[in-house]
Amino acid sequence: MTTEFPLGHILPWQRAIWLRLIDALKRDTLSHALLFTGRAGLGKRILANQFAARLNCEKADSLDENTISCGQCRTCLQAKAGVAPNLKRIGLLDKKLAIGVDQIREMSAGITLSSHYGMRKLVIVDPADKLNTSSANALLKTLEEPPEKTHFILISERERQLPATIRSRTMAVRFSTPDRETASDWLSENISNAAAEQLGPAGGAPVLAAEWAQSGKADQFTAWESITRTVMNGKSSPFD
Repeated sequence: MTTEFPLGHILPWQRAIWLRLIDALKRDTLSHALLFTGRAGLGKRILANQFAARLNCEKADSLDENTISCGQCRTCLQAKAGVAPNLKRIGLLDKKLAIGVDQIREMSAGITLSSHYGMRKLVIVDPADKLNTSSANALLKTLEEPPEKTHFILISERERQLPATIRSRTMAVRFSTPDRETASDWLSENISNAAAEQLGPAGGAPVLAAEWAQSGKADQFTAWESITRTVMNGKSSPFD
């Protein structure tokens, strides 16, 4: 499911990463290929989308570091309407187990064209560890000679499943589990107290905790926990 988050601000445990990206963008030292990696439920995709909004904004150069995008320029309005001409997303197609080589070839051909409004182009590959051998080799060729003003964000929870050749062509951006207090406070203030209560079962991953709370999986987990407890206390049979 798609979890609803208040995305008008940077998640507190991602702020240091965001500031590094914005600084690199302002200095024009941003790597052409980034690998967002870390365990599930930390918000890698949220930050990728926020950074895409920043790159897409025509007024980005005048924004402060706390603002994601202006929300009013023509490119921001296009993005709100579901059209971001300088953004390409590559993921698993319906009922497919891997990202196909044709998807990569189509993308590679498209990004050689001039960008709209002379702005940067961004390609998000998610999940990058679902590239097969052929599609990984095709992507590698593009990463080795990327078009001007084009950036890639690869997202993966399984970094080691990516070919070493792909990893060597990207700059790893590692997402860590936030401290319990930061995650709990954010969940309570922005999602619900029920979401904050799921931090433990979710292993400290706040986005996963929020998804469980909003999808009803939290109730399912509580039921499983109750059943397990009765078995451990000898009050019911494992077979039951």
